[in-house]
Amino acid sequence: MSDTTNLNPFFPIILVAISGIIFFGSELSSKWTQREKLQATLDQRSKALLQAKQQKAPLEAIARDLVELAKTDANIRALLNKYDIRFVQSPSNP
Repeated sequence: MSDTTNLNPFFPIILVAISGIIFFGSELSSKWTQREKLQATLDQRSKALLQAKQQKAPLEAIARDLVELAKTDANIRALLNKYDIRFVQSPSNP
């Protein structure tokens, strides 16, 4: 018998196990990075939504005032018609 055929039978199993650990570790790292980026995007969008909600009330007040003034002023009525500005009462959120 030759000495080259006397290899440890666990060597291929160990190589496959190490390969699997490396593969799953890289996948886990990739998913973790992706999760962090998605969380950052969600935080950024939440801030933008909050800012939009804060700007909504003053703009609605301006639109209400313009619609009220348009009832008596032809120039403002023409302006509202030109830019197709209409004030529709939004339903209140419960």
